[in-house]
Amino acid sequence: MTLLDLDGDGEVDFLEFIEFIAEITTELQEMYLHNIVQYNRVPKFSAHTQSEKAIVTLIKVFYKYAGKGGDPLGLETRELRQLLRKEMPTLNPCLESNNQFKEMLLSLDRKQKGEVDFKEFMGLVANFAVVVQTTFANNDCDDDDDDDDE
Repeated sequence: MTLLDLDGDGEVDFLEFIEFIAEITTELQEMYLHNIVQYNRVPKFSAHTQSEKAIVTLIKVFYKYAGKGGDPLGLETRELRQLLRKEMPTLNPCLESNNQFKEMLLSLDRKQKGEVDFKEFMGLVANFAVVVQTTFANNDCDDDDDDDDE
């Protein structure tokens, strides 16, 4: 609990939770790459829950678009635009102008290498999740398909 409760208030808020998920997903992706490099095989993940499936899906989506133009471990500008258009159509309109997209890319590309690695991509996903959660909280939306009893 203390690892998740970053502000020490005794509760894990959504921002702390999503940062934890982003970190776990990045660690899983690194284990995935390690298995490929070390053992020359793609590991199989047994994803049983919706959360586990979402994590595996994020990794798969990243690699579906990464490497088409060069580095298989990073998303070049063109690849990131394509991923956003096809996989994040709700977010994409917010980045339609070149200036908005360039600003977002500069904020993600911390190493300033002209591409976004997986950890940087997960930063985008985490920020998007916070925006979506804030929207739901402000609209008092209640998900009828909520599976809290599982």
